[in-house]
Amino acid sequence: MAESVARSFDDMMDYCIRGWSEVLQDTTSVKRCLRKAESGARVSKDWISCASVWRFTFNDVGAASRCLQLAQSVAEYVSDWDRCVDGWQEILGDSAAAINCLQVVESAAENPREWERCASLWKKLKDEKSAQRCELMARRLAR
Repeated sequence: MAESVARSFDDMMDYCIRGWSEVLQDTTSVKRCLRKAESGARVSKDWISCASVWRFTFNDVGAASRCLQLAQSVAEYVSDWDRCVDGWQEILGDSAAAINCLQVVESAAENPREWERCASLWKKLKDEKSAQRCELMARRLAR
């Protein structure tokens, strides 16, 4: 079984979930693997991966939302919050939740690269005014 081969969270996602889903199209086994993967999720990236499977394999918006909330609850670094922004927007199309995460990213931005990333995220959310404000901050800090 793929579960016995999987040694890490990423292995579980690759071998088990993708194998059962894409090769064998066995949704019962995919759900079993996904629950096992969730029990091993430790960082935001893991929870976002689970959210993606729940949403795009099963169209389970509730489970995807739960996983994205858990991703936020374990977010430690700006990069974690950055991933949460993308997760809310790309997985569920929830701009309000994405904006909340982006505000955390922005409040922690300290250098031009981080401000440029904020600008890029605001553009993805179609907020040109906020994107321009972040680009201005990036330019000011770059001097």
